[in-house]
Amino acid sequence: MFEPIALPYLSAIPLLGSILFNHTALLYGVMLLVPVAGFVLYRTKLGPRLRAVLTTDLSFVAASGANHLRPSQ
Repeated sequence: MFEPIALPYLSAIPLLGSILFNHTALLYGVMLLVPVAGFVLYRTKLGPRLRAVLTTDLSFVAASGANHLRPSQ
């Protein structure tokens, strides 16, 4: 589906070059997205609120200041 992209010079490193630097663009995008998600979750004002809302305990949501009332069904 996707063609592997060999990064110049880095893919020529013996042993590690073929393991780390010869993948598809999708994997390189995910490799960049993981640190960005970690930064957002643990270093921004949005992070604690997101982490509280994603839990099942509503006391964490209320403590974060987010709306803890579930919509009626």
